[in-house]
Amino acid sequence: DRAGKDLSAPEDLPVTLAYLRQGRPNEYTVFHPSIPKAYATPPLHKAFEEQFPVEAWRDEVVAELRSNERLAERESKLKAGLLQYNFRDVTKAMLQDHFVGREAELGDCKHWLVQNSHGAAVVVGAPGSGKTALAVHVANEIQRYQGEWKLVRYFFKQGDHRCSVRAFLDAIRLNLEEMGFDAFELPTSPREAADHVSHALASAVASFVGSGKRYEKLVVILDGINEIGATDPGVLPFVASCQPENLLWLLFSQPTEQLRSELPESKCTMLFGSHGLPPLGREDVRSLLVSELGPRLYEFLAEESDDGRSRFLDVLANRTRALPLYLHYVLKDLADGKFNFRCPHELPKSLEDYYTRILGEL
Repeated sequence: DRAGKDLSAPEDLPVTLAYLRQGRPNEYTVFHPSIPKAYATPPLHKAFEEQFPVEAWRDEVVAELRSNERLAERESKLKAGLLQYNFRDVTKAMLQDHFVGREAELGDCKHWLVQNSHGAAVVVGAPGSGKTALAVHVANEIQRYQGEWKLVRYFFKQGDHRCSVRAFLDAIRLNLEEMGFDAFELPTSPREAADHVSHALASAVASFVGSGKRYEKLVVILDGINEIGATDPGVLPFVASCQPENLLWLLFSQPTEQLRSELPESKCTMLFGSHGLPPLGREDVRSLLVSELGPRLYEFLAEESDDGRSRFLDVLANRTRALPLYLHYVLKDLADGKFNFRCPHELPKSLEDYYTRILGEL
């Protein structure tokens, strides 16, 4: 105190507490048996600062707040970046449509992903064979039932601003940051960008993916490989060169010479052989008709005989190869009343003929 008296509490008493009221001069309320109130003196100020380092605490709080602000800003920027690559504009409608006739192929894709720890698998199919819908449902199954896996899905489609190798690499970069990998920017050079992301991907997989780590597997689903390959052929070499343990690629594409040369069978598994996805079966086509015809279902059932024979269904299943996209167009036109179930010859003979008819109606 002012008289120099030692106000330290004996060892058997509680530690002296004081309350600082800042002003001119600084005033302390001291909870001590001897002094109820005192003005600041250098010894008391020093003792108070030793017991209550207010300035240091304030600096720590300010630093923490600023750090939290930077973290929140970084997370907000990351979330906004990932939002453009969530592809809900592609997946939402397909998940709402009936998924019929590809249950076996869906199971085969899931089985390959479960049974393998690295590598690439390719699903090929003709235009309209249902590759994108299958890719969407495989991704959905992983999200629903494989919570310990990290999923990245990407859909290439010409005319979409995301249909470029650089956009794809940017999506991989953002997903790595979400996994916990240090943030980085893409180099300007396409070759340097691909090399940088490839090394970062391998490093992130080694750090965060595997038994006992944050994720058990990293699964990357890419649809429309033929779409990106026609304008920006850099994805397939990237996939072929980056196949570390615990990273699985599942690709969907039309059969192309570029696919065969850039990703030979030595570097991938052709899940359904070189011919790809098979046509839908007759019963699959019937299931789609029954589920989608709505009020016109009774017209179809009236055309069908008691033993299940239906000329309309036979033509639809056989002559058109039962491509899901073709069936989608047929179902839409049937709902609009454009076809008669008793006149199956009115149906376009192929998907190409359908395109021609659609263009003629524009």
